[in-house]
Amino acid sequence: MGKPILLVSGDSWTDSNFESVHHPEMDTSWKKWPEILAEKLELNLVNVAFSGSGNQYIYSSLLDKIVELDNIALVIAGWSKGSRSDYEIGGIKRNIMHDSRGDIDYFIKRNLRLFYSLQTVCAYHNLPLKQFHMLHPHWHTIHGEDKHSKESIDKRRLNNKKILLSNHYQDKISDNFAGFPGDQDLGGYTIHDFLEDREREDNKIYFISELDRHPNKKGQEKIAGLIHENL
Repeated sequence: MGKPILLVSGDSWTDSNFESVHHPEMDTSWKKWPEILAEKLELNLVNVAFSGSGNQYIYSSLLDKIVELDNIALVIAGWSKGSRSDYEIGGIKRNIMHDSRGDIDYFIKRNLRLFYSLQTVCAYHNLPLKQFHMLHPHWHTIHGEDKHSKESIDKRRLNNKKILLSNHYQDKISDNFAGFPGDQDLGGYTIHDFLEDREREDNKIYFISELDRHPNKKGQEKIAGLIHENL
């Protein structure tokens, strides 16, 4: 039957084949956190993360492997930004980095459905699950341009809280989702928060550069340690 499997999905923070768009000449072949974690746990790694992906892909890729594989010991979802969307053409994975076809209310509800659905699927198959927000789920919708909202950032932050606190799924997400709901204003956190602590003098050491805010080798090791501590 073979060694049990660590099944992981996510975006560029999790993709074992990540390449820097800003520094294409850079060798980014350092171990990413799933590989480091699999070694710590003595598990075989199946990592289906894909750079640029949104939560639709992350959910679907995990579901496909849950249906396919028989020897899964642990499932980890490293969720991305909520406003990303995913689709395929001719079997080729594609994504929309900042989907304008929806507002924050829609993106929050869509994400919560995915989180709860994965939780339910894993419970049905008796699979241990751990979920994390790698990035703030709605940062771009709150802080970026939103053609559906002319409200101030403070107003959008307030709406984010109201939507999350009033949603029926909110109280159904289990404690296995570390840092949920991924917003410090609501007592949550993301993995990104631990790497970019602006009150810490060394807050730049975990990123590739000022231009490329993806985790470098030290950042990936830090992430593996944080996730390992939360298992």
